[in-house]
Amino acid sequence: MDEGQARTDAEVFDIAREPSMRPENFFVSNANRTAFELIADPESWPKRKLAIVGEACSGKTHLANIWAHRAGAKIVPARQLDSVEIRAMGDLPGVAVDDSDAVSGSGALEEALLRLHNVVAECGGHLLLTARAVPSRWNIALPDLKSRLAATYVVSLGKPDDELLEALLIKHFSDRQIFVAQGTITYILNRIERSCQAVQSVVAALDKLSLGRGRPLTRAVASELLSEAGQSGLA
Repeated sequence: MDEGQARTDAEVFDIAREPSMRPENFFVSNANRTAFELIADPESWPKRKLAIVGEACSGKTHLANIWAHRAGAKIVPARQLDSVEIRAMGDLPGVAVDDSDAVSGSGALEEALLRLHNVVAECGGHLLLTARAVPSRWNIALPDLKSRLAATYVVSLGKPDDELLEALLIKHFSDRQIFVAQGTITYILNRIERSCQAVQSVVAALDKLSLGRGRPLTRAVASELLSEAGQSGLA
């Protein structure tokens, strides 16, 4: 590789747009069907609370956005709970706390989530939590918060099947405004780890490397770039 090529590669940045969180961009499969049906019927949630649990990049935030849009609810990242006006949340139909297990180990965040539980319950709203682990496994110091979390109904997202992984590949490429032929999608899918996070990571890597080469993502280029990106399982 010559110096000019190296400089071009170094100047390529990840410029992906924010992922689309619209309902029509959510692919329903056996892995997420129960959660998708539950967010469409919040009145069925026991005690008006629901926790959606799943691996990284599995669609938890997308589901929360769909629900919040339909219900007129607000989404708050867990790490920002101590900087929002909790009492004002009571005026809303509901609140979704994204990455809720991030409150573990922080006294301020645990206190804020406890206050949010109380405010939402007092005002008759709905509370949606997303997390990677079930609430009973969070390292919570506050006994009152721990008991409220234990009483939260949990739905777990299953392992992604082939249909979901393919849909995610297409969606992540679409979010970056990249068209990839079906044959190339299948080729990539057969050569990456079977996880939602792996799909997101490989799309970012392929996008960056193809931009650096100034070449479209064909199957041949995908083979070359997957190898350079150090992806496992390449045939």
